[in-house]
Amino acid sequence: MARYSDYIQMQDYLPVYDITADSSNNLWASFIPTHQFCDLLQRTLTAVSSADKSKRKSIWVQGTFGTGKSHASSVVRHLLCDSFGDIEFYTKKIEDASLRNQLINYRKNKHFFSVVIKGVEGAYDLRRFSLSLQREVKNALVAAGHGNIVVKSDFESAIQYVKDHDSYTQDAINKHDELHDIAPTPERVIARLEANDIQTYMELEEALYNTVGVTLTSKSVSEWLAEVEKAIEDEGIADGLIVFWDEFTSIMEAIGSDRINVLQNIAEKAQSCNLFLFLISHRVEDQVASGSKKDDVRTMNDRFDTIRYMMDEVSTYRVMRHTFEIKSDKVGYDQLRYNRTVRLNELIDYLCEGGVEEERSGISNLFPMHPYSAFLCSKLSDYVGSANRSVVNFMNDEKKGFRKFIADEYVYEQRSLLTAEWLWDFFFESFLANPQCGAFTSNFQNHIHRVEEAGDDYVRVYKGILLLNTLSTQFATKSTDVIARISPNEKSIRGLFADDRLEPKMDDILRFLDTNQIIARDVFGEFKISVSSLNPAELRKEEEKVAAQFKSALDFLNYNFAVKANLTKLFVVGDYLIRKCEPQLFSCSDPEPVLRSRLNKYTNEKPNTLHVAIYLAVTEEERRAVENRVKDFSSEFLNSIHIIPTEVFTYESRSKFISLLASHNVAKSHYQESIEKESDLAAKQLVNKWGNRLINGSFTLYFNGEQTSEGIIGNIYSLINKKFSHRVFTKGMESVKAYRGITNTFLANKNFPALVLQMLQSQTRDKLTKFSGSDMPAKYIFEENDNHLIDEECRLTPAAIANGSWIAQVCNEVDECIEAAKKKYVDKFSLSEVFAPLMRPPFGFFPSRANWVAFSYAMRKHKADLFVTTISQPISDEKLADMIKDLFVMWNDGHSESNNKLMLRFGSKEESELTQLLYEVFQLQFIKDIPEVKSLSNVRWGINEFCMQKSRYPLWVLTYCDNINEKRAEIIKLLIEVLEADQNPDIAKIKNLYRLVNSEKVDIAQLVSSPKNYENGFINFISSIKTVKIQRDWWDELLEEISHLQSEVAFRKESDVRECVLNFYIMKRDQMNPAPAPQQSPSSPSGTSTQPANTPTSTFFTPSAPAAPKLVSPDAVKKAKTLVKEANMPGVLWQKVVLDIIDNNPEVAEFISNYLS
Repeated sequence: MARYSDYIQMQDYLPVYDITADSSNNLWASFIPTHQFCDLLQRTLTAVSSADKSKRKSIWVQGTFGTGKSHASSVVRHLLCDSFGDIEFYTKKIEDASLRNQLINYRKNKHFFSVVIKGVEGAYDLRRFSLSLQREVKNALVAAGHGNIVVKSDFESAIQYVKDHDSYTQDAINKHDELHDIAPTPERVIARLEANDIQTYMELEEALYNTVGVTLTSKSVSEWLAEVEKAIEDEGIADGLIVFWDEFTSIMEAIGSDRINVLQNIAEKAQSCNLFLFLISHRVEDQVASGSKKDDVRTMNDRFDTIRYMMDEVSTYRVMRHTFEIKSDKVGYDQLRYNRTVRLNELIDYLCEGGVEEERSGISNLFPMHPYSAFLCSKLSDYVGSANRSVVNFMNDEKKGFRKFIADEYVYEQRSLLTAEWLWDFFFESFLANPQCGAFTSNFQNHIHRVEEAGDDYVRVYKGILLLNTLSTQFATKSTDVIARISPNEKSIRGLFADDRLEPKMDDILRFLDTNQIIARDVFGEFKISVSSLNPAELRKEEEKVAAQFKSALDFLNYNFAVKANLTKLFVVGDYLIRKCEPQLFSCSDPEPVLRSRLNKYTNEKPNTLHVAIYLAVTEEERRAVENRVKDFSSEFLNSIHIIPTEVFTYESRSKFISLLASHNVAKSHYQESIEKESDLAAKQLVNKWGNRLINGSFTLYFNGEQTSEGIIGNIYSLINKKFSHRVFTKGMESVKAYRGITNTFLANKNFPALVLQMLQSQTRDKLTKFSGSDMPAKYIFEENDNHLIDEECRLTPAAIANGSWIAQVCNEVDECIEAAKKKYVDKFSLSEVFAPLMRPPFGFFPSRANWVAFSYAMRKHKADLFVTTISQPISDEKLADMIKDLFVMWNDGHSESNNKLMLRFGSKEESELTQLLYEVFQLQFIKDIPEVKSLSNVRWGINEFCMQKSRYPLWVLTYCDNINEKRAEIIKLLIEVLEADQNPDIAKIKNLYRLVNSEKVDIAQLVSSPKNYENGFINFISSIKTVKIQRDWWDELLEEISHLQSEVAFRKESDVRECVLNFYIMKRDQMNPAPAPQQSPSSPSGTSTQPANTPTSTFFTPSAPAAPKLVSPDAVKKAKTLVKEANMPGVLWQKVVLDIIDNNPEVAEFISNYLS
């Protein structure tokens, strides 16, 4: 199917003209010289060439986005500054012969040198502003091959000072971290100054002032520029200097009176030399009309020839037509245009006020755009301009614009032209953001669904009427003829859709909108949406109530939460700041006692956060009145940051706000929803504009009595990160210089338990410092100047400790907290109480990756000393990680008091030593499946395994052994008591047990490691039960019965075993009833009777007696054992082996005594 794009091809689209772009591509020459441009060129030529001082003025071009002011200004630059041969071709495009000849005559004799600036980020204080200008001018001269011009700038003056005072400069560098970070030597400082680096200059100036009290000499930038201009003339480079400064709007939003004065001084030089400024911006007066710079801008305007660059009808048509070209079939296009617009000639005459041929052809050449749509575009171009919404953007938009229309097969088939509803759809977002359009956008949002139900053509007419309402409001001050053509009268509405398919339906559509009160026809026949129909007396009464309710700056700010959020989000850690901060907003109108009370409360809360107080004012008088008081507060509340923004809400905005909110309240009470919404939106927009001025405006910052004004509110976080945060928290993560310039997810205020385990468990440096993704910057904690701060075994290097690196300071603080806790707490303690000093300055720990990593690393060396309070073993890495997480959760809330969830205790020296001693005594290394023994809990488990695998009896049976004395029996009982109390260990008993076991470790080892001793003890235990006699053939059955007890073998209760034996005996006796149980001694598993041989009928048994050993003197045996115990053997095991040999073979005692003697 056919489309308009079969005839039309869109040109390459450049949404924004860059005045700084290389001129070699001659893009500038594509500009069409309109009447508006010719006026701009004429006035510029007059300014630079006139001998009349009153006419010699700098130029200030102002206009909305999309009007082509930057492109037009670029053409002026080329025409005045390029060689005549390069621009002669373009002069032929200028239709005004008088202007063309004037330009040619001037250019044959003279030309200017141009410096082009776009924006200039960071020119937010007087020094940077001046340095930025000097830098751009110097760069332009060098780029043009004129670097030999010698006019000493502030940069050269600073270079000379450094060369003359090398030692002073080095001292200043060493004492000023910010300068040292970017230029550690005087040579590096000079190199950066030669590159016109502003930051280096500023840091050098501050460093010299703080160390030796020297202020770098500086020259008035206006005088410097005048000297440069003279040098340009003297060197024959050009006949003057013009500084073209595009995107000057952002500069005006940020600068204060001091920089405005500089601009005025530069502009005034035009009367005495050939130095001119050529500024390009939006309509600045409109933006600051209710701001603090209102008077400054008016004064500045007097020094400039201010040119309103507006898009007249013809200029708009030409610019729009330039966005597309006709393909090869121009004849076919012309025929199609004629066929589809032949009946619209009368309408075109009406729109062109009688048929000016230039306008007529401009409209006709925009086919397939409807003539009325083209006419409305000429009005939209100057009043609805933004970076995303201009008529040029509309022509090139593929979703809602002209480019989309010409590619649509349906509209071609329907013989449709691009009508007004397309414009409404495209520019709707701009209307929505404009408070003056609130009534129209609200009407649309409230009624569009009802209109859609009526049909597509109804929607088209409805949108067209809304567009006319919107434009007629913008042009309220224009001539009657203009108003008539853009007002929502019936003639204009029918004109919007002249010769359209919906023409026959127009009466029905208008009747539908009227009768349904969607847009009612007024008494004049217009479909005009009323902005207000509220009772004036009721409004005045409501205004009094609103005025009483809204007094302070915070009252107005709180009305628009989004604005408040945009301001406070600049202090969000991770996104902007590197330190957690919860800024507090104060009203300058509050009494001093109220401010002091709130500050006192605020600065005493959450000691690990930055305390930032922001003072907002309604009027300039309020702001000025509080300045000295705030400075005093900064000295009173030390280490807190106090900020006074330059921008105030203004008295005018306050009055408008009160009026709008009164309208909102009254409309709400009368159920006039449209006015209610419109007024609410407009009131919020007033606050929104103030918010934008605040963020883009300058400020005064006070800290500990010091004052600074560096930058704008929008980038104040950078200043705080680099210059203040580390002064509050001198040992905080800010100590790592690499973090002062980072604002990303690494610094996010979150929990990172995985990093804790990495720090606690890694055994090598490579594993410990293996970071990836968002964790990557954590590596800076363990390295400095590319040098490792920890060795391969993850220990701090001597250099890290000696140089006081941040991680070394954290480790030292953790060590000191641990040592202090060991002296203070005899029992359990809370981690949060012990490490509370880390949450307060100078460390100020809060949840951030750097803090998680540093604290967890510092805990590595202490984890073996930390025991869970209820068990006798060191805390596991996982449990410690959980506790650290809970600790950081507390720190996130700004407190660190005692907490039951974080209770631990210190493991005693004796506890650890007892663990190792019992491990040796019981020879647990020979027991299968026993892991490394680290605690008494592990020992308890190991001893139980020993009893299960070796002895098969509980520990307490050893107290019934034949060869045990009373002291050793008490040791066994105490051992059982300590190990059974594993869940709540008694440190005093642990210490006592260690002392006792250690004093007789060889004998105890002999006793506990021999299974025979357990068997002997158990038999004796059975024998001690007077009411029980166990027959030989019951023995295995009894042991099986005991094994079923629900308890650990080693720690079965004696009472439980006794009860089990008794029950077993009763069961057996009952089975043998009525025969009474024989009263004989128990038997051993070996089945050998313990009764005399003359009792053959005995059915009871005891263990067989060993063969009688060779008689040896007891003294000889005792001597041998003593020598063994005193001998220096590899371990307890070897001593036990030798002692066992003596016991089993007493005859070797004499040999061993002789050997060891």
